[in-house]
Amino acid sequence: MQNLIKRINKSDFKLFLFIDVFYLIMQLAGITCPILFITGISCAGCGMTRAWLSFFKGDFLAAFHYHPLFWLVIPTFFVWVYKNKINKTIYRLIMNNFILLFLGVYIYRLLLGHNDIVVFRPREGFVYRIILFIYQLIF
Repeated sequence: MQNLIKRINKSDFKLFLFIDVFYLIMQLAGITCPILFITGISCAGCGMTRAWLSFFKGDFLAAFHYHPLFWLVIPTFFVWVYKNKINKTIYRLIMNNFILLFLGVYIYRLLLGHNDIVVFRPREGFVYRIILFIYQLIF
């Protein structure tokens, strides 16, 4: 574990810390997904937290229902941490495949999914509401 901690440089650690604090503040404000809140459109990771919670409860079907790629987070993290030990071409190939897989699943869930996990509701987003508010003030 100490070796893993040593591999994460200070700037990456600061970024992780900032994201964690930002996410905690959003959670305390009742905003579970900042991207969904701002745009009204789910992000590619929507359902990931619920998937991991279901996984830790032993409900594997629910975990895959919430996000079928939840299990890829751990291998992706280790590939990223040990990227200096992996050939650059292989590293890029692995990471590009992870990204393509996530995008493919995201697009499928967004366009063809029949659930409320991944949604496309831009009129419920903060940006739309602000634009509508400004429009109503002007006109």
